[in-house]
This record gives sequence, C-alpha cells and structure tokens, in this order.
Amino acid sequence: MTQEGGDATPGPPHHLPAGTMVGSYRVESLLDRGGMAYVYEATDVRLDRRVALKILAWHDPDGSDFRERFLRESRFAASLDHPNIVPIYEAGETDGLLYIAMRFVRGTNLSRLIRRDGPLDPQRALAILAPVADALDLAHAAGLVHRDVKPANILLADSGDGRQHVYLSDFGLTKRAAAMSRLTEAGSFIGTMAYVSPEQIRGEPLDARSDLYALGCVAYECLAGAPPFVRDDQAALMWAHLSQYPAPLAESRRELAAADPVIMKAVAKDPADRFATGREFTTALAAALTGVAPAAPPGDDLPTTVGVRPATGTGGSAPSAAPSGPSASPSGPFTGPGSAPHHPSSPSAFGNAGPPAGPPRSGPPSGSHRRPSAPSNRKPVIIALVAAVLAVATITGVTWAVRSNSQVQGQAQAQPPSAEHSHEAALDGTGSPGGSSASAAPANVSPSPVESAGPPSTAPPETAPTVAVAPAPAVAIPSIAGDPIAVGATPGYVAITPDGRFAYIANRAAKVVTVLDTTINKVTATIPIDAGPPQFIAFSPDGSRAYVSVYNDDKTINLVVVINTRTTKALTEVPVEKKPYALAVTPDGTSVWVPSHDAGALDIIDVATDTVVQTLPVAKNPHWVAFSPDGRTAYLANHESNVLSVIDVASRAVLTTIPVGTSPHSVAVSPDGTQVVVVCFDSNDVYFIDTATDQVLGTIPVGTNPQDISYSADGQYLYTANVQSNTVSVIDAATRQVTATIPVDSPTSIGVLPNGRFAYVTNLNAGTLTVLNTTS
Repeated sequence: MTQEGGDATPGPPHHLPAGTMVGSYRVESLLDRGGMAYVYEATDVRLDRRVALKILAWHDPDGSDFRERFLRESRFAASLDHPNIVPIYEAGETDGLLYIAMRFVRGTNLSRLIRRDGPLDPQRALAILAPVADALDLAHAAGLVHRDVKPANILLADSGDGRQHVYLSDFGLTKRAAAMSRLTEAGSFIGTMAYVSPEQIRGEPLDARSDLYALGCVAYECLAGAPPFVRDDQAALMWAHLSQYPAPLAESRRELAAADPVIMKAVAKDPADRFATGREFTTALAAALTGVAPAAPPGDDLPTTVGVRPATGTGGSAPSAAPSGPSASPSGPFTGPGSAPHHPSSPSAFGNAGPPAGPPRSGPPSGSHRRPSAPSNRKPVIIALVAAVLAVATITGVTWAVRSNSQVQGQAQAQPPSAEHSHEAALDGTGSPGGSSASAAPANVSPSPVESAGPPSTAPPETAPTVAVAPAPAVAIPSIAGDPIAVGATPGYVAITPDGRFAYIANRAAKVVTVLDTTINKVTATIPIDAGPPQFIAFSPDGSRAYVSVYNDDKTINLVVVINTRTTKALTEVPVEKKPYALAVTPDGTSVWVPSHDAGALDIIDVATDTVVQTLPVAKNPHWVAFSPDGRTAYLANHESNVLSVIDVASRAVLTTIPVGTSPHSVAVSPDGTQVVVVCFDSNDVYFIDTATDQVLGTIPVGTNPQDISYSADGQYLYTANVQSNTVSVIDAATRQVTATIPVDSPTSIGVLPNGRFAYVTNLNAGTLTVLNTTS
C-alpha cells in the first residue's frame, strides 16, 4: 500500500486518504465503514473504471485461518453469476491488507429507503424482495450461505433515468455450506442481530434456511417499517429471535392481514417449518398481497413458476385466493376489520391439517405445531447467547457501501414514517408498476417484556385455511403503466399462470415460450419449443403444467407440447388434428380441449396419459374454447361457421349453436358464469350471450379485427385486442358501452392478473408487452 508521493504504509488503515494505492486501485473517497471493513470509492487504474474497494479493518498477523477464509470465500462469491448479485472483480492481499474490489453501485440501499419512506407499498416491496430471493436461491444452489441478509445489504442502484436495479451485496463473508468447518470457528459470529436466525444464535450449523429467515425479517420490515423485533440491548433482541414472534402486520396495516401467515412461516423458529426456497417465499407473499392462493411447496427442482391448488367444490369465478397461515377465526389475531373471510373448506396451501390458532403478539403460537430443534433445557441457549454477545462485541457485519450523504448506522429502532410517502418508480423499469398505495400508519413495534425463564417457544403452525380476497375493482379508463416490456419477436399470445406470478408468451417465429415474472416484470426464462411455432397456451388449474398448441404454416406439424412449469422443460408432445388453436383445460384439471381449426373437431386430451381420448366433431373451423366456472359447459367459437357452439362437458355433446357475427375469433365467460362474450374478427363487434337462456343480449362495435377478448378479474369490464386498428377497447360489461380506446402496437391478446391490478397486451410487431393499470 502506497500513497501518491509517499512510501509504503504497512498495517491496517484507520482511514486511507484520497490517492492511496492499494494494489492497482487508487482510493478516491471513503464511502462507509462497518465493524469489519472500510469501503472506499476507488479507481482501477488498469481498466480506468470505478470500483467499490472493501478493505478489512481487522488485522491479525497470526490469523491465517481468517485470511484463508476471507480469500477463499470471496473467490467462491466471485463465481456467482446473477443479475441481482453485486459482481466481485477481485479478492486479494497487498502489504498485509485483505481487500475485495467489486462493482461500484451508485444509489441507496433498502435500509435508507425504509428510514426515509417508512413502510413500503406492497408492489414496491415485492419488486425488491423477488430478485433478492432469486439471487439467494442461486447462491444456495451453489452451496453458499450469505449469513448477513439485511436491508443495508440490498442495494438500489440508480440507472440515471429514475429507475432502479436491485443488488444483493456482501457475499464476501459467505460460507460454503458443506466445507471448511475449521474456517468458521468460535468467535466468527457473522450477522446483524435484527435479522439473525435462532439457529445462528445457538451456534448450530447453518444452511439456506437461515438466510430465508433473515429474508422474512427483511420482508416484515419492508411492510411494517421496522424489523420484527426492536429491543434495547442485544441479549433481549437475541432472546426475542429465539422465543417470540413479531406483532402481526394487521395490527398497523389491516389491508396486509393476509400476509401475516406467510411472514410467520418465513420466521419460524424451526428451520424445517420455513419455506424451502426464496422463490417459494416470495411467490406465497405475492399471492397473499395480491389475493391469489399459492401452490403447495415445489419439489426438488428450483421452481420457475408454481400454480394454485384449486378450491374444493364447484362454482364461483376463480380459485379461492390466498396465502396459507394461521386460522382466521373470530378470536384469532389475523381477523378484524379489513381482513378477508375464512373458507375452511378450501385446502391449505402448505398442508392438509386442521387450522391452528395464529401466533400471539410476542409469545409462541398455539394450536398444532411441531417442536423446534431447540435445546431441551436453557443452559446451552444461555451459553450460546453469551458467546454470541461476545462475538458481536468483537466482529460485526459490514455494510457494503453506496454513495449517500449519510453513513449507514447501526441497527437502531425504526423511524416512524412521515405523513406522506413518495413511492418510487418500479425497479429497473420492470417492477410491477402502480399498485395500491394505501397509506400505512407506523408499525406498532414497541418492545415486549423479555421473559426471564423458559426455553425457546415452538414454531408456528404448518398449515392454514384458504382465505378469499376479492380482486381489485377495475376502472373504466385504464392507463398504460410504464414503457412496453421487450419479450422477444412475434409474441402472439399471453397466458397468466393461475397464481398470477408469471406470464407465458408464445413467440411464434422464435419458436420459444418466454416467461415473465409479473412481480418484477422481468423475463426470467425462455423455453425452446423445438417442435415448431408455439401458438396458444393454457395451464392446469394447479399451474404445474402448461399446454402449448403448435402448428406450422403448411400444417405438417400439429401438436400440443406439455411443459413442466417448475423446471420449464418440455415433457412430451401430443399429436392432434390439423391447426390446433386456442386450447383450454377443464376446471377439474382432467382434460385439455383443443380446437383443431382445419379438421372441424375438438381433440380431448386426457392429462393422466397425455393422449387424445376423443375427437369431437363440431362446426367448421373451431377457434377458441372456454369453460364455465363450474366446469359443466364449454363454449366454442367456430371461426368460419359464424356460430358459438355450446357443449355439455360431462356428455361431450353439442347442446346448441348460437349465430353470432362474422368470423368469431375469441370467447370468454364472465367470472360469475352468467354471461359469455364472443369477439368477431371480420364484423368488428362483440356479442353478449346469456348463459342461462343461450340468447344474445346485445352487440357493440369495437376496433378493427379484434382477435382476443378478456374480462377484468371482477367481471365489470371487458378488453378486446384490435390488431388492425392498433387499439384496446374497454367495455362496460353491464351497460355494453365502450368506455375507453387505448392505443397500442399490433395487439393480439390480453392476459389479466387474477388480482385484477394489471393486464398484459401482446404487441406482435413490436416484440413487446404493454402493461395496463386496470385499477385505480
């Protein structure tokens, strides 16, 4: 280490002045410091680029184990390649100094954001948490445990146009899960007390679930404005993590009651009771905050999408929405004004046991549960507490720096939010735009008395009832939310997964299905369809399978490709009749109905065997099939026959045909099942039909060459994609009047989120999706 114009300066610095050279890095200014490191803005003189240079403040000439751990783990961390992990350029040693050089991130961090704005809007919180969860999942799959997940280590990078990109930082002190036990000896306790897991406090071996506990604490802070536990001293704080549960979010933000069971599962005392992956957690949290039930936890494969476990019984418009969690009985802590009704007949998202009582204000949850893997007596816990306090006094987690006018402080009690919050733009231009902005009172997180005796409490219940949450009311004049999202060439059709988490887009010419995460509006996968151009997509009710109709221009390829949505891998190809069009899965999930346009038939595929079990003759050129919510009736638009076929699902018999306009293209059934609508491509109109009488109620003209029609989630409005006039028509379903005409580029289809907040429009020629904010 040298200073420009000076001699080498050995030993650890208290502060390096500007101009000091550390290897090939010239220090420009101090950004931040923590208990273990100083972080500087520096210039890599070899490449003339700005970097963040982290220099270890701890200097122990005999600490070869620490040095070895630091360098080896930093190199492990540098091997991680994820868009939401801060890249590490180099880790090394010079003149007795250990350092890491990484990307210089200009912006702020989540800790500062929460201190400034208070509790975050749910959409804003999800847009930050989802990429962090994905980054952790990748690290965990590589065998790395972060051990210091906290808001200060979640960076929000400014992109220069008002947008932000999320980074998870400080992987320089991660631990390879299965190796180097000698490199994590006593005294090397790493983590920040507000987010540290119970097993970390107890000094037990750590795995990915410890990071997921910390992520649950971060999620709580995003929504409450303060960490789950705020105590006056470290010992009390550690005891809270070991033995208590945080105050329900519903105490301060009633509209977030459905999220409480998800958060309580995330911060379960027993690691076995927590979510298995970050994606599983954020999917469940998104479902709770947006009102659609998450699927059961996925299997061994890292999920790309998960679906909804359908509610029992028939009827109704959609699967009961809802997160899992403790009971919403009248006496439970998650019930009250603004909370959702309880539906005990619906299966739990995380199991089938009866609904236990919810966790109390700060004590253990009651009801059925498993005991945590805590010590059976208090002595080991007390010893671990003392050791942890001593370790914290010696080593504290380091905060990775971003340029700011204020230094990162220690873990202090949260500041109450101001009366008004200025919610920032969606992250990197891709976070779910808009969303509710209900004002939130400051979280009531005053400390509870710490119990002086007794072992750590038991874990929260594993199972929970399903809670129905009504979709957000649609508006007569939707707005365009942000810039169009690039999704690849020729996006002809978009389908939304039953849980609302993903949009699958059929890119015809590219022969791929593009997967878009709707919580962050980013493409997360592309699925090759080697058989041919994908045309239309339908999902099984639980979201575990996607069915893609495939045909080529000369109709020599006619298939349905079955995709495992958890692995995004094609499972099989099912041959069907000529030109398979807009297919659908029966609400009970037993069969897939495929209109074969050129054959004048419906091919019915048994999902258990993935084979065609019946070919049902229908009127010429069937285009589009949709089912009534109770699954008893199918409605089929017959393109060149100018009729709508009404089919009994049980007997598979055509009950009647209803004359409609010229070239009926797409059909949709209202969420309450009382009305079916047909959009006619060549007559440029919509037909409204009473499902009880099969009588036409009326028609209304729309834009030129409408290809698709969809209901808003609440059933109050309709949207048509008018490809030739480059517009979306919005129609009041009750009055049958056009309320808005929205200009878009070559729209071919519209997918609406189950929570009703956004609609996604495919722009065929532009290779993009337009996002419509369909609520107020």
